[in-house]
Amino acid sequence: MNHHYTFMALRFLCVVMAASCIPSASAMAPDHVQQSFRDKFGDGIQPAWEVDVNGYWEASFDKNGKSIRVDFKDSGKWVETEKNLNFDELPGPVQVAVRKEFADRPISEIEEVNHWNKGHFFDVEFSGPGPNEDVEY
Repeated sequence: MNHHYTFMALRFLCVVMAASCIPSASAMAPDHVQQSFRDKFGDGIQPAWEVDVNGYWEASFDKNGKSIRVDFKDSGKWVETEKNLNFDELPGPVQVAVRKEFADRPISEIEEVNHWNKGHFFDVEFSGPGPNEDVEY
């Protein structure tokens, strides 16, 4: 009976040790990508890193109660910064356009975006039957 508990304790210890050997997503982001992030946002933010569906390094963090995501290419070049917004945080003209063009469509996500090529815009994602639809203002 005593051997059973010893075996269980050793098994638990092995699982904990194996898990500690797995690198965090932050440790996997290349140093030059992390440096590009620090150059843009300073040293005070410790983001969570992952590779997104487009193959970009995505740094995620919260600032002033808002979720922010920043994408970088493997080269370290900044691609875009996205910040989640509520509908009432959209500029008035964008709110009017959304209500006029998509009054019957539920909104699933709103982001303020700064993009290296497209510039500054608002991305409103609508849900409904079929795939979600993104509209940029």
